[in-house]
Amino acid sequence: MLTTTTEHVVVIASASAVSNWRVHFEAQPHTLIFSEADFVVALETILSERPNVVALDPAFAATARGAALVARIKGEPLLNGCEVTTLVGENGDQPFVATSAQGLDGKSAVLWQPLDTCGTRRSQRFEIQSDVDAKVNGILGRLVNLSVSGSQLLAPIRVRPAEGIRVTLTDEISDLRLAGIIAWVNLEVAARSVSQRYRFGVEFRGADPKLLENFCLRHRQE
Repeated sequence: MLTTTTEHVVVIASASAVSNWRVHFEAQPHTLIFSEADFVVALETILSERPNVVALDPAFAATARGAALVARIKGEPLLNGCEVTTLVGENGDQPFVATSAQGLDGKSAVLWQPLDTCGTRRSQRFEIQSDVDAKVNGILGRLVNLSVSGSQLLAPIRVRPAEGIRVTLTDEISDLRLAGIIAWVNLEVAARSVSQRYRFGVEFRGADPKLLENFCLRHRQE
């Protein structure tokens, strides 16, 4: 059990849970709480403030943006001392509800558990064969991997985190037209070339999981 009185903590919660966590932490010093809608601001704060702990509520940790945030923190040398955790209920059961626990000093405390024990994705992700026809906002791209909740793509168009996007995946059986949100972006410039492309993660919104699962099974790399 960790108390927030001795740690500098950044909490990021899903929109549905953020108000509960604000109530839970309202009396705690050195704690900043962000909604997932403020993902970019939260990341900037983490990079500038270098907190001891970044705590994600499980609903946010399961999203593509949650996975991207974890990868960025673990890959940033300045954040080597930052522990990434998930918030859990007093008994560790789901659903996770913000309820007060009493620390050894009598102050409100919260339970944490290492993020890696929970995972950061809601579904299995498959590496996809290179011959899949994929388009991003109508522009031809490359589908890198795919799950029922999101994907990673490469495309020669500029995209930004939290931006809405349209993805079309086509084969001889189906023509999937998907809507989603950009979770993270990396700019890639090829060696000995002036061309550039963007590698990015997409979190799908309102997609049919069965259709996506079948598409994954047809085109996954063996």
